[in-house]
Amino acid sequence: SIQTEYDLVFAGGGTTACITASRLASAFPDLKILVLESGPPTKNKKEHIQSGQYLTHLAPTSKTMQFYASKASDHIAGCSIVIPYASGRYIGGGSCVNFMLYNRPAASDFDDWENEFGNVGWSSKDLIPMLQKGETYEIGPRKPTHGSDGPLKVSFG
Repeated sequence: SIQTEYDLVFAGGGTTACITASRLASAFPDLKILVLESGPPTKNKKEHIQSGQYLTHLAPTSKTMQFYASKASDHIAGCSIVIPYASGRYIGGGSCVNFMLYNRPAASDFDDWENEFGNVGWSSKDLIPMLQKGETYEIGPRKPTHGSDGPLKVSFG
């Protein structure tokens, strides 16, 4: 039901907001959480569930993709460029319009954040356990750096 007051409001229903809202709702059932999304309803629509098979969201008339136009430039004959940026306007956000690709940085990238830039707590030993909580790695054999019971299902297309 629609309420007039909420404890937490997420502006945008992208992957991170949805997972965070879900985890908070599970941990704190009395918390009133609202996820706002600017796009149209997409529940049970094939192009939303399997976006890689449907390119309709890449069309300039799409209501589920955010498009950005550059400023006109003399370098391109006074034209502007329309950029279909992976910023989805529906639940799931950019992950639903970028063909649901999932990619994690190498552990050494995380380690560089701590070792080279002094960001204590940002090493692979600190961050990989958090990434594991978010994923269910369905590609066998299971790797020790991947999770097995998170909300994101990771597999080959």
